[in-house]
Amino acid sequence: MDTDDDAVKSIMAIIEKAMVERLQRSFCLASRDERKGRLRAVMALSAELQRLQAESIFATGLAEGVIADIIEGEWGSAHNLGMHFTFETEGERLRTEEAPRWAKFVEIVRVECALAEKRAAGGGVAQPD
Repeated sequence: MDTDDDAVKSIMAIIEKAMVERLQRSFCLASRDERKGRLRAVMALSAELQRLQAESIFATGLAEGVIADIIEGEWGSAHNLGMHFTFETEGERLRTEEAPRWAKFVEIVRVECALAEKRAAGGGVAQPD
């Protein structure tokens, strides 16, 4: 019985830690610069996603995941998922057909994640062009 109790306590500790981290990243607790950065990223990516959806719905659900990660302050996850749209590990057809179409989305993700990293390090961040 003690092992079950220990397992439950361990799981609850992991869940509690994750919830605290999520709360700390929440939009309402973020600094003004961070909120502005997230909003800028979400608007740019949403506009680009809308353009992409007008052409095809291929992979757009995953792109929505990138935007959701940014809203929640999960910049690392957003970057990792966003880089999948380079299609570097995919077959030739996807690299030649989809990668160019998704290039602007990928570039926005790269730039905004780099800016978020600078904000997190405490460096002043100029507005991107």
